[in-house]
Amino acid sequence: MTVSATQCAAGTARVIDDLGGIEEIRSAWNSWRGHRDADVDVYETVLASRGDAAKPHIIVVEREGRPDALMVGMTTIATVSERIGYWTIPVPQVRVLSFQYGGFLGNQSDENSEVILNEIEQSLRGGDADVAILSYLWEGTPLHRVATRGRSILMRDHFPTSHSHSLMTLPDRVDEIYGKLSSEHRWRLRRDAKRFRAAFADLKVARFDCPEQLEVLIRDTEKVAATTYQRGLGVGFSDSRPIRDLLSLEARKRWLRGYLLYLGENPCAFWIGCVYNGVFLSEYLGHDPFYAKYSPGTYLLTHVMEDLCRDGVAAIDFGIGEALYKQRFGHSTWQETEIYLYAPTWRGMRVKTIRAAAAVTNKVGKRVLERVHVADWIKKMWRRRVAHSQPPERH
Repeated sequence: MTVSATQCAAGTARVIDDLGGIEEIRSAWNSWRGHRDADVDVYETVLASRGDAAKPHIIVVEREGRPDALMVGMTTIATVSERIGYWTIPVPQVRVLSFQYGGFLGNQSDENSEVILNEIEQSLRGGDADVAILSYLWEGTPLHRVATRGRSILMRDHFPTSHSHSLMTLPDRVDEIYGKLSSEHRWRLRRDAKRFRAAFADLKVARFDCPEQLEVLIRDTEKVAATTYQRGLGVGFSDSRPIRDLLSLEARKRWLRGYLLYLGENPCAFWIGCVYNGVFLSEYLGHDPFYAKYSPGTYLLTHVMEDLCRDGVAAIDFGIGEALYKQRFGHSTWQETEIYLYAPTWRGMRVKTIRAAAAVTNKVGKRVLERVHVADWIKKMWRRRVAHSQPPERH
């Protein structure tokens, strides 16, 4: 049931690598409520959706015979995708040890962080995986500090990826949502909404939050997602088993909040997320570029904010990445880093070399494009290109 038990002054670490072992730590796991992605039911759903190629890899740090901390992860056979700009670099499949976002639960001390990183490195040296991925660690936390300092030069990530993470705190009353916006921004929101309603008298927003509505939500979201630039890049919403399974779990637990903007019977924008621990976690959003001049995404965004406020939701977690709407509506922003650790093997070093080459190329290319002031223009042109490569089916 368990493997790889090690001891040190800071505590005892062991790895659970089968589903049966989860039961003995379920009580402690449930007591450490954190992010949705590290919820035990979500974890088991994600694991099952990935099939036989995935298996648990949960590091348990114990003191006095009881769990003191968990690091929740899994091993899979996967392609570690890399991009230069918007171009994907083919990388051969490798065994990946990935850890859930927010997967460090319990006592997140410096000592426990050191124990966990030592255990990860031992797994890499032992051939359990070629690459380990620590998903977006909050910069400045103990685990982030331990993972970025003094590791083996071969195993270390010399080009960790850092991104901003934004959150919006919702007020008690709907009319207070726009209070911190500039008067010009409020005027633009009212003007654009009025223009949109004038152009399409049959506008409506539908909310989906229960299992009986799931098939319609997936069907109509897929219609819009097929037209977006995210689909051209191979990211975002898709009618796939992993996404279906997760949305189904969220619907059964009444976490689901899915919203679709319709023009008559035709969907033109979507925003899907879930409410977990009183926070709306944004998962998928997009709009049909055919209607871009009417800003359907912004129209839907304001509607959802107001609906969540009326429901008493405390905040909206916009997630990783930069976007204009996050800058305008977000109240707090912090930096998170995705860190890779590599097995000291030929496979591990091959992935490290490819990622390093892509990182250097992207960094140099970005500086050059920004210097000649064409970076934003290229981004817009590329998004239009990949969106138009997905011809919409409109009626």
